[in-house]
Formats: sequence, C-alpha cells, structure tokens
Amino acid sequence: MVKTQKKTGHQKTILLMLWCLVTLSVSAQKIQSVSFSIQTESISVPFTRIGEVHPGIEIGFTLNEKVKKNSTRRWNGYVGWFYHQDFDQSFYLRGDYEFAYEIKNAVAFHLPIGIGYMHSFHPKPVYEQNGDGSFSEKNQTGRPHGIFNVGLGLSYLKLNRVTPFIRYDVVAQAPFVATVPVAPRNFLKIGSSIQLR
Repeated sequence: MVKTQKKTGHQKTILLMLWCLVTLSVSAQKIQSVSFSIQTESISVPFTRIGEVHPGIEIGFTLNEKVKKNSTRRWNGYVGWFYHQDFDQSFYLRGDYEFAYEIKNAVAFHLPIGIGYMHSFHPKPVYEQNGDGSFSEKNQTGRPHGIFNVGLGLSYLKLNRVTPFIRYDVVAQAPFVATVPVAPRNFLKIGSSIQLR
C-alpha cells in the first residue's frame, strides 16, 4: 500500500512537471521578457530578518503586458529554488499579477500579488524505525504546499532592454508543518529582466 502511494505521488509530480513544460513551450512565442534573480529567504514576520542568508535563484517570464503613460500591468510566471539549512530546500512554480508605476522614465515601483505551488524536502537525511527497532534512511518524496505572495519592488529603467531590480516578497505557505498551518516566508531578490520584444 505504501509503495503504491509513493508511485502515485511520483506520477503526479512528473505529470505536473510535464504540464508546466508543455505550457511554457506553447507560451514561449508570447514571452515578452525574461528575468533572473538571486535571493535569500527567511521564515519570520516581514522585515524582521533580512540579514539571514538562505540562498536561492528565481527565473521569471512575462506573458502579457499592458503599457500606459506612467504605468504597466503584466502577468508573470516564475520557477524558483531556495535552501534553508534548518527547515527545507524547496522548488516552486508561481504566477503573479504586477502593477508598476514609473517616475520620469527612470525608476519604477512594482506591486505584485500572486499564487503558486511549492514542493519542499528536508535538508538532511530522514530516518524511520524498522519493525526490529533499528533505523534506516527514508526516501524523501517531499511535501506539497500552496503559496500566496505579495511584494514590493524597485527597478531602474535607463538601460534600454535590460532592467535591474530589487524586490521584497512576503509569502504565506500552507501547510507548513502539522502544528503550524501557515508560515510566513520572506524573500529579498536582486536581479535583472531583459526585454525580448
């Protein structure tokens, strides 16, 4: 029974990854910009632990963008990873709707809001007790989570198609552990986006 459940979990993960790859390849012709950022993560109340370093990366793409005189609205998708040595290492897929307000074509403030899926693995080996009382290492299949994010960002617009940015995201993760249904995660990101069209 346990082996069947593990196989089913692996099959669902593989199907989800295939669906994402197909969606990305179909949408590739519509991608207007791509971004890459390095990030650090913390589990805390927002703006209380910015100094901790739990490394990660994030790759993003913009599928739809509506530009007005001083503002831009866009739909973004992201794939990311981070490592927290005390809790987990996680992979995620998420999307957000972003409002950007430009000041004198020099800088822009960004306000994104979004949802996504995260899959986490314990950063160290996990052991289970056997029937004879001994312990053996357990194969990790990870844990699924839903995530909801809001953020605040600032970008510099004077470099033509390349736009450096800094961004702070607050993410609600659910479930976290059995005794804590929702946990706040914070991400400080520095990166750049490249306009393709």
